[in-house]
Amino acid sequence: MSELMTNKILGERHMVEIIVFLHMFGPRSRSEIYNTISTSPRMGKKLDYLEERGIVKSIVSENSKRMMLKLTPLGTSYANAMIQLEEKSGGDLERYRLDTVKDLIPQYGGLLD
Repeated sequence: MSELMTNKILGERHMVEIIVFLHMFGPRSRSEIYNTISTSPRMGKKLDYLEERGIVKSIVSENSKRMMLKLTPLGTSYANAMIQLEEKSGGDLERYRLDTVKDLIPQYGGLLD
């Protein structure tokens, strides 16, 4: 029996978090994704897989000219479904957003100092 494609995409550790992170925080560089979600050596392959499947795409940031990853319309559909499931399951996305922002602050050199 063949495996469902969504199992391959969402069954892998960190995939849902990558998709929801990009949905909540917009386009991010690979290093921002690594530093926020996981520094696993497999993260690069996971991001490449999401790009190959049309869930994310590489773009050049207009502000910094850096390569960024951004959700495609398909990726946004995945994110919306995951967010809906998270909310119906009792998850706290605002807490997730706040905790993620707190984790990002050290990368930007003491913004709250």
